[in-house]
Amino acid sequence: LCSAGPLSAEAPKPVLTTTQVRIDVDASGRVTAVEPTSPLPAPLSTAIREHVRGWRFEAPVHEGQAVPGTTYARMSVCAAAAGDQLAF
Repeated sequence: LCSAGPLSAEAPKPVLTTTQVRIDVDASGRVTAVEPTSPLPAPLSTAIREHVRGWRFEAPVHEGQAVPGTTYARMSVCAAAAGDQLAF
């Protein structure tokens, strides 16, 4: 963690959280849906969804054909207050 200035005693500390995420993938390997499996604050869920939607996978294959599928990923996310927002 870097800071542009000195940290005060009242500066909020970053919080590290780990969550499992369900990821649906279409037959071409593109992410079609992302859903954290545990309740998270809305800004954190949104940030995870936006990040994971940029991932690409090799599509699952069934009987020689690419098919849609579902996978899960465990993610660690660090969040810190940045004014009225959360920074990840």
